[in-house]
Amino acid sequence: MGVNAQALHRIVTESALILNKLPNSSVAILTMSICGCSLKESYKHIIIGTTIPAAIAGLVIALMATAGIII
Repeated sequence: MGVNAQALHRIVTESALILNKLPNSSVAILTMSICGCSLKESYKHIIIGTTIPAAIAGLVIALMATAGIII
């Protein structure tokens, strides 16, 4: 179909990582339980610290792949 497999793999992988960074993921819940924080206390910190940067990185990778720039 003319799709660059390497670019598609990078986009899909980055998109999956964004879902792993959501505050209700098992990794975030485990980290909060170890630190003794509640979901309400740490929700905005997780969103600002992990989810938004991962989403921006995924968007940049998708735009670079669309433009033909593969890293």
